Amino acid sequence: MAVTDTELAWAAGIIDGEGCITITRYGPKGKRHGPYYRGILKVGNSDPRMIIKLTQMFGCGITLKPAKTNRLPQYIWQKGAHDAVEVLKQVRPYLVNKADQADVLLAFYQLKPKYERASPTKGHLRLSDDDHAIRREMFESIKTLKTPPEVNVSSQ
Repeated sequence: MAVTDTELAWAAGIIDGEGCITITRYGPKGKRHGPYYRGILKVGNSDPRMIIKLTQMFGCGITLKPAKTNRLPQYIWQKGAHDAVEVLKQVRPYLVNKADQADVLLAFYQLKPKYERASPTKGHLRLSDDDHAIRREMFESIKTLKTPPEVNVSSQ
């Protein structure tokens, strides 16, 4: 089923308002192989209808996060890595609040990794120090972009 421009604009609004675009860091920070990074796009809401609609549009399952004290349970739709990129490519023209975060994640997956030997005697490869530095910088950049800019509404 083809997704219409109207549906893509709707999905972008949901991602802008209820979503999270991020790069997560896994693994050890200083060990031989260093950490690895993965992009994630997710939307959570206590009303499952929008999560069901996103699932119908882009696939993936729904996760139910149990309720916390004085909170409703959360329904979560999530795409990781290249699946997140495919969704973001489609909704990017309609994003407003999270446009910069989407741009960082899209650029992150355009990187061509350079691998080097982890040790001269072992056969496995690891990312080069330069590649780790670039990924760490993008990881930090996307965290910074999550803080909304201050806007003087009285002059608008």
